[in-house]
Amino acid sequence: MVRIDSLEQLKSQAGSDQKVVIGFFGEFSEKSRNQLPVFKQFAQANPDAKVFIVDVRQAKEVHPHFGVTLVPTVILAKGDSVLATVVGERPISEYEALLNDAPTASRTSDRPTKRVTVYSTTTCPWCTRLKDYLTRRGVPFKDIDVSRDQAAAQRMVAKSGQMGVPQCEINGQIVVGFDQNRIDMLLGLPRERMAQ
Repeated sequence: MVRIDSLEQLKSQAGSDQKVVIGFFGEFSEKSRNQLPVFKQFAQANPDAKVFIVDVRQAKEVHPHFGVTLVPTVILAKGDSVLATVVGERPISEYEALLNDAPTASRTSDRPTKRVTVYSTTTCPWCTRLKDYLTRRGVPFKDIDVSRDQAAAQRMVAKSGQMGVPQCEINGQIVVGFDQNRIDMLLGLPRERMAQ
């Protein structure tokens, strides 16, 4: 397992032609602290796999590059493409599934990649719900905090005519609010079944 300090370091060590496993963790998160030993155990059990670890506070440009917004998150990547994602406190078997292409990991390569941008603020609970939903469904996205980026806020208003957040842009189509049905339709996602 190699600790990554920058996107440049990751690109030079991972290459673009083979699959790698990248774990995103942060000391500030209790779930992340709890999951780190499981990820390290996975790395030790798979010495032939290319496994990297990223502290999101140290290497700040790596997680946005892959659309990672929550820790702990572990991805299977090839070059700049995210092939599968495991989010949260999960058993080691889900990390093993990444290497074995088993369907227990959330696969993003089963459907065409969509360009997804979420316009949000840090104080918006619906923004958090939208981002959590996209992450749970294995959809990589770019998160733009419009309270800190006025130019992005102006672009958002110009596209939608609306100032409120969250807003989600999927391949040029704007969704205002957390309209799960429309988001699923634009992404080509099957409807999520509610737990009984």
